[in-house]
Amino acid sequence: IEGEKRTLKGRLHLLFAIVQFTAIALVLLNFEDAFLPLGHNFYQLAQLLKILIQIGLYGLVAAWVLPFLKKYFGFFERGFLFSSNLYFLLIALAILWSN
Repeated sequence: IEGEKRTLKGRLHLLFAIVQFTAIALVLLNFEDAFLPLGHNFYQLAQLLKILIQIGLYGLVAAWVLPFLKKYFGFFERGFLFSSNLYFLLIALAILWSN
């Protein structure tokens, strides 16, 4: 909670969130070339979602570090999570499309 003393539980939550977001970003930000064999539309959508993921992730880090962006932290976090979930949906659709 904002302004409260940091607890072990809170620090572990933050650590696991950072690890999870990093893992998602590492996978998805390097995945769009897998869509090339499926056609231009899948690739373009993957590129768009990659940009949204980057904006969300970079904004999230900036809002975590820069005090004047702190009020937008939740916005960037939701943007990152929503666009990464859409990317996973695109991967699922690509698997179905290719069969």
